Amino acid sequence: MNFVDIDLFFDSFRVVNPEFMRIFNYSVYVSRAFNKNDIAEYSWILPDPLPVVPIPLMPPDDDIGLNLATAYKTAYECGRYRRVLD
Repeated sequence: MNFVDIDLFFDSFRVVNPEFMRIFNYSVYVSRAFNKNDIAEYSWILPDPLPVVPIPLMPPDDDIGLNLATAYKTAYECGRYRRVLD
């Protein structure tokens, strides 16, 4: 099973690599089923834009890109957040 951890909590505890908490505000970790010990990390700080991260699929399919900015915007617009926060 593949594992993807998307951490969008500002300066939260890092499940995979706690020392990055002081350097980066947000991160995504991707571990593939065939090599669980090889964990890819995608981290960023504010005000950097949210990245596109690879989401692994089962072989022979290639990864798909998850555009976190688009996902965040869609969740905000479709959810009740706009009514509560704006």
